[in-house]
Amino acid sequence: MGARRVGKKRKTTIADALVEYDDAVRPIEVPRSLVDVWKGQPGVAGKCMNAQCIMRNKKLFPHKVLAVSVIKSRVFIMDTHDHAVRYVLSRKDSRAIQAHDEEALGQPGTLTLRPPAPSNAAGITYSSQHRPHKSKRGGQLKKTLSRGEKARVAAAVGAG
Repeated sequence: MGARRVGKKRKTTIADALVEYDDAVRPIEVPRSLVDVWKGQPGVAGKCMNAQCIMRNKKLFPHKVLAVSVIKSRVFIMDTHDHAVRYVLSRKDSRAIQAHDEEALGQPGTLTLRPPAPSNAAGITYSSQHRPHKSKRGGQLKKTLSRGEKARVAAAVGAG
């Protein structure tokens, strides 16, 4: 499952279908019970313990919840047949997913779904060529080379 931009719309692949998505606007806390852990199928994005938890508590969401796809640090909740809402998980919840997927271990608790951070967080902006740069004093921009560009420069000068 990889998110990408198609035209001006953001899309991701969920269950072999390309689906448009938007980011959530507020955090949601969902109580995960032992029933969710028991019913959850480790390693299955739409049937894991957290997907079971979200489906059981769908009344807590400000939008419809038709289906869920949980992948380690991201949650996509289908609100229509061709649109989803994206949430992110904390590191703690991501580790719990990994433990459940690898060893079928899980425990009750609170699942916190957060809206993703904006792409310009921490003052990083992106140029039209999608290379990050940070502002320096005097308003000058320091553009960094991408990893591939650094490798091509190193190969051209014989370093390596």
